[in-house]
Amino acid sequence: QLEEHQNQLTALNVRLEDAGIREKTARNLVAELDAAMASLESRLESARTAAGIERAAARELSSKLQGLQSEHSRLQTLAAARVGEERALRAELERIGPAIERALERRREAEARRSALDAEMSAADEQRVSLETDLERLTDEAAESSTRRGALDTDISGLEEALSETGRRATSLAERRRALVETVESHEGFHAGVRSTLEAARAGRLSGSYHVVADVLKVPAELEIAVETALGGHLQDIICDTDREAREAISLLKQDREGRATFLPLDLLEPPSRVPLTPEVRNRAGVLGWAADLVTIDDAFRPAVENLLGRALVVEDMETAVDIVRRHRLPIRIVTIEGELVTASGTISGGRGRGSDSRLLARRREIEEIGASLAELEAKSEVLAQRISDLRTERTTLDEDVKLAQTAADEARLALADLERRKRLAEQTRKQIDSEIAGAEREVSVLQDRQTRLLEQANTLSADAGDAIARAETIAAEIAELRTALGERDEHVEAERTALEVETAATRERLKAARSDVERALSSARQADEEAARRKTAIGT
Repeated sequence: QLEEHQNQLTALNVRLEDAGIREKTARNLVAELDAAMASLESRLESARTAAGIERAAARELSSKLQGLQSEHSRLQTLAAARVGEERALRAELERIGPAIERALERRREAEARRSALDAEMSAADEQRVSLETDLERLTDEAAESSTRRGALDTDISGLEEALSETGRRATSLAERRRALVETVESHEGFHAGVRSTLEAARAGRLSGSYHVVADVLKVPAELEIAVETALGGHLQDIICDTDREAREAISLLKQDREGRATFLPLDLLEPPSRVPLTPEVRNRAGVLGWAADLVTIDDAFRPAVENLLGRALVVEDMETAVDIVRRHRLPIRIVTIEGELVTASGTISGGRGRGSDSRLLARRREIEEIGASLAELEAKSEVLAQRISDLRTERTTLDEDVKLAQTAADEARLALADLERRKRLAEQTRKQIDSEIAGAEREVSVLQDRQTRLLEQANTLSADAGDAIARAETIAAEIAELRTALGERDEHVEAERTALEVETAATRERLKAARSDVERALSSARQADEEAARRKTAIGT
C-alpha cells in the first residue's frame, strides 16, 4: 500500500511539473500576445492618425486651391488697373523732375546759410574762449588783489598799532621829561640855600651867573655813583665867576635867612696839582682814571671840576682801591663805581644813602636821554606814518584796480551771457537749417525713390500679372494631382487600418484563450498539489 501511495505521489509530482510547464508556457504566450496586442493597437492608432493627417492635408490643399483661384482673378483685375496706373505715373514722373531740382536748390541755399552760420559760431566760440580766459585772469587777479588787500589791512593795522604804541611811549616819555624839567627848574632836591640862590638869580635879585655843579656835569650813567661819591657834599656847590658874586649871594642868604651854600668863584680858585701816578697804578687792571677826566663839562667850568675831582681816582672795585692805598699811600681819594671811598689815611666809606643827591646827576642825563629817545620815537613815528600813508595809497590804488577788474569781469560776464544767448539762437537757427536740409534731402530722396519705383512698377506690372495667372494654373494642376494621390493614400491607409483591426480582434481572442489555459493550468496544479498533500498525510499516518 505504501508503494502504491509512492507511485501516486510520483504521478502527482509529474502532473504538478506538467501543470507548471503548461502554466509557464501559457504565461509566456499571454505575454507575447500582450506585446503583440500593444503593438497592434499602436499601429492602429498611428494608422488612424495618418488618416486624419491625410484628410487635413487634403482640406488644406483644397483651401489653398480656392485661394490661388481668387488670387488669379485678383491679379487679372490688378493687371488691368496697373495699366491705367502706369499712364498716371508717367505723367507724374514728368512733374517729379522739376520738383527734385527745386528741392536741390533749397538744400544748396540752406547749406550755404549753414556754412555762414558755422563760421559765425566758430568765431563766437573763439571769442568765448578769449572772454573766459580774460574772466579767469580777472578772477585770479581779483583773488590776488583781495589777498593783497587783506595783507595790506593787516600791515596797516599793525603799523597803526605800532604808531599808537610809539605815540603812547612818546607821550609817556614826554610826561617824564616834563616832570624832570620841572624838577630841575624848580631846583627840587637842592639844599635850601642853593635853591634860594638860584631862584634869586633867576628873579634878578642877584647879578652874575650861578651854576650848580650837579647841573653842569655830564657823567656817564655807569660812573654817576662814583662821581657823586667823589664830590660828596660838593655836588650842590655853586660855581660863579667872581668872589664878589659869591659874597653878594651869601649876604642875600643871611638877609633872607634861607640857609647856606658853598660857592666856587672861578677867579679865586686855584686847583691843586694832580698827584703823579706810577705806571703800575696807571696801567693796573681795574683803574678807570681820574674822575675829572671821566666827566664832560664846559671849559669855563674846568677849574671848578679840577678843584673838586682832580685828586679823585675811580676804580672798579673796593679790592683794587684798598690794594692801591696799602701799596702806595698816595695823597688822593679813591672811589669805586659802586660808591665806596678809600682815603690815603686808610678810611673806608661805603653803603647807600636815601638822600636825593643820588638823582641830581641823573636828572639832566635822563632829560637828555629822554630827549634823544623822543627824537628817535618822532623819527620812527614819521617813518611809520609815511609807511602807513604809502600802504593806504597802495590800498586805494589796489581798490581802484579791483573795481576796474570787477568792472571788466562784469563786462566779460555780460559779453559771455550775450554770446551764450547768441549761441542758443544760432543753434536754434542751425537746427532749423538742418531741418530744412534734411527735409529737402528727404523730399529729393522720396521723389527719386518714387520715380524709380514708379518706373519699375510700370515695367513689371504686366509681366507680374501673366506670371501670377500661370502660377495659379500650375498650382491648380498640382492640387488635382495631389488630390488623386491623396485618395489613393487614403484607401491604402483605410485598408491597412481595417487589416490591423481584424488582426487585433484575432489576437485579442487568442489572448483570451491563452489566459483561460493559464487559469486551467493553475487550477490543475492546485488540485494536484492538494492531492499530493493528502497523500503525504496519509503516508505519514
